[in-house]
Amino acid sequence: MECYRTLVTADHGFLLSIRDIPETMREDMPEMKDEFLVANRVVIANTVKDGSYQFKLSDTSSIKSDLNVAIPKSINRYRRQGAGVQYVHGGASLQELIVLVIEYSRMREDVTEKVKLRLVKFDEKISSGYLRVNILQLEPVSAGLKGVDTIIGLYSDAELLVSNELNVQFTSPSNIPTERTKEVNLTLNSI
Repeated sequence: MECYRTLVTADHGFLLSIRDIPETMREDMPEMKDEFLVANRVVIANTVKDGSYQFKLSDTSSIKSDLNVAIPKSINRYRRQGAGVQYVHGGASLQELIVLVIEYSRMREDVTEKVKLRLVKFDEKISSGYLRVNILQLEPVSAGLKGVDTIIGLYSDAELLVSNELNVQFTSPSNIPTERTKEVNLTLNSI
């Protein structure tokens, strides 16, 4: 699998504290009305009073709402019954409010090469109005080599087409050279 764009981010999450959390790291639950979410580290409600930090939910997210958010200072948590009190979190500290995102990207590179061709045999003189040409695909198509589409024709010194023009594909995976050889017949145009 090839990957051209990677996003890396990190957050320490919650760390378990074995020691009891001191009372100085707890705050009283703010007064609220029509609560939407009540947790150890956040309260979301229509009306919130006496919360440490308060702001509108719509000011910090794309959610269009009149809900208010309250969070305790620093790494404090609200006094409340329930599990999760022993887990330490960054709370409203800068490292929790800003999440680092690193983007790594690279341009797609074509790492495969095209097979090479060689003109093996051709009639040096054109006597009957056509020219027979044998072309050898030098290597078999593989994971590192891809086939080639070619346009073959006869051209004058002024680069004008003087024969039919053929589209020939060289895509043989065979290891036998004769199976990678193609014979092409070009017919001269009447001038």
